[in-house]
Amino acid sequence: DGKKICTIPLEEPYESVLTPAISNKTLFVASSKSLYAYKLTPLANNGMPNTIWKFSLNPTNLKFPLNLTNEIFTTNVLIGDDNLFIGSFDKEDTNIYALHSKTGDMLWTKRLNGKSSSFALKDNKLILTTEDRVYALNINTGNQLWNTSMPDGVIVNIPPVISGNLIYFFNSKNRLCLLDLSNGTPATMLGNIEVTGVNSFSLSNFAIFITSGIGRVFKYRISGELIWSWENKGIGGVDSITSYPVISEQIMITGSGMGYLYIFDSTSSTYRVTTIRPFTKAIRSSPAISNGMIFVCSVDGELYAYA
Repeated sequence: DGKKICTIPLEEPYESVLTPAISNKTLFVASSKSLYAYKLTPLANNGMPNTIWKFSLNPTNLKFPLNLTNEIFTTNVLIGDDNLFIGSFDKEDTNIYALHSKTGDMLWTKRLNGKSSSFALKDNKLILTTEDRVYALNINTGNQLWNTSMPDGVIVNIPPVISGNLIYFFNSKNRLCLLDLSNGTPATMLGNIEVTGVNSFSLSNFAIFITSGIGRVFKYRISGELIWSWENKGIGGVDSITSYPVISEQIMITGSGMGYLYIFDSTSSTYRVTTIRPFTKAIRSSPAISNGMIFVCSVDGELYAYA
């Protein structure tokens, strides 16, 4: 019903795209320079989740010196078994960090030849992208399994998506590309999908949902056939879609630059959309969904929970 349950203020202000993740009744969320773990149940006496741990980058965490001056953490916290993974957008830091999800202890780091802000995980492989390569790392050790050079580049802030044995991602020409998960060799699309200003995408039931920064949402078949498109025109003009689409059961949720959450019927052959009340500022975080609740960060510096 869109009822707000609580808000959680974070210690550091942030303007980047920070996406909460949920596993085993624990909520993980990053601010600009720290990563937090909150226990969702039971709640504290004030109705807020209890903080389990907080991880911050500083020189004692690292095997080499860094001058960390910009926003550190990136778009998605990815969880696999007892591990979680996060990257950095600081100009001096091209590391991937693996932490223990229950304690926040660092397990390993891997330095790449370029920034990476997006991950996917399957079969003990951590898949990530830089501006010109796609990598596969062993999730337990961080050792490289393979890397594939992409001559047309990669849109590094859009997370890759894995379906079956295929990795889906967008190149710098806004075209959807495929790689084989086992060895990183290019695979052939059944049809070409190219979207101007692509911002993010997600897969569900042989369909691809794509959002663009110019306020449009598309639903394609894997074959490349367009099923429907929706253009978001707010009161102040086009309301840009700024967060990654998240699919849960029969809905797809995404957020906007004007602070709205848009909820689509993911199964329909025509678009059906409802709206949750606006936030104070833009939503650049992808929502996280658990037990009928929606968690989302806004650039006003707070994490919101809705039911």
